[in-house]
Amino acid sequence: MKQLGLMVISKESWTDTRWARKQWLPFYMAKRKQVGKIIYVDRHRAWWRSQTETKKVEEGVISVRQESLVIPFERMPFIRALNRRIISWRLKPLLDPSLKWVVIYYHPYDVDLVKGLSGKAFTVFDWTEDWAVFHGDDEMKALQQEAVMSSDMVLTVTESLRKKTLAWGKPASQAHTLLNATTFTPEQAGDAAKEKPLPDVAGPRIGFVGHAGPWFDAGLISRLAARHPDWQWIIAGGVGVNVREILGRHPSVHLLGIQPPSKLMPMMCGCDVLVAPYVPEFSGDATKLYDYLATGKPVISAPCETAEQLQPFVTVCDGDEQWSLEISRALTEDSADARQTRMKESTRHHWNARVSRVLELLGYD
Repeated sequence: MKQLGLMVISKESWTDTRWARKQWLPFYMAKRKQVGKIIYVDRHRAWWRSQTETKKVEEGVISVRQESLVIPFERMPFIRALNRRIISWRLKPLLDPSLKWVVIYYHPYDVDLVKGLSGKAFTVFDWTEDWAVFHGDDEMKALQQEAVMSSDMVLTVTESLRKKTLAWGKPASQAHTLLNATTFTPEQAGDAAKEKPLPDVAGPRIGFVGHAGPWFDAGLISRLAARHPDWQWIIAGGVGVNVREILGRHPSVHLLGIQPPSKLMPMMCGCDVLVAPYVPEFSGDATKLYDYLATGKPVISAPCETAEQLQPFVTVCDGDEQWSLEISRALTEDSADARQTRMKESTRHHWNARVSRVLELLGYD
């Protein structure tokens, strides 16, 4: 059997300081013997805009390159499709016939690019967000559906997105849910627990690690902070203006800002309970829950698809009273056995496990 060749048409840069699914999936795929080559195509560069050019990178089996959009006026669908066809023409010679090629892509705008490669590779649309909802226009809705229906396989980050692909008529054998994952391990937690990243903050500490944007329920945290003034809230990540206005008046809420990746595990291990207070409208994959589990700490989340799937390892709360009760319980009733159980569960949600699933779906397990 030929080794796999993987081409990733990304919408995020390999040189970003904070990686997500688009980078971690090929990074861990590169560690498998079934994979002979990975070509990571960085987000397309528009020469008419002020953009930093991504330099070519060679790291083991991974090759990073960037393509440029040739024709301006990208807002015009015809021009956008033509630009993608030109990029497809440039990429096609890179598909070494000694490998079995798989092309994974993320943005519906790239559907014409990938169609140009379909005769040379097995195509996968990795559907990580509902672009039509985000953009709110009919053109994106049509492109998104075209990406789903024209690809040989669709991976969806949530089960709800998979149900949408099936409703459109995609065969169940070609549509699979592939959840996000964590890069953290219980072994890292053991080392991180020895650090003291929060020496000036007394306990108990309730932690949130990530960007506190529009999906962060600042009102809930404000009410809980007023109700339990002894609880210290650690918010490690970027904070939206509205969130800062709501929480900045509470002395027990510590807005620490964006932290280096190396500090995230020590930050989480330095807390007594880890929380995911999402607003009711949140509909994505709550990736931070996988990170939280690797620490072994009690994890409490607002209702969302990810949290529901991770029960009983994650406690789901709805409403101030239940949040207050469950945090109090976690602070007083946690045990070493419960922590070990959470850590063990986290290994099922590491990127290594997700890569094994992808290889299985491609017939390379």
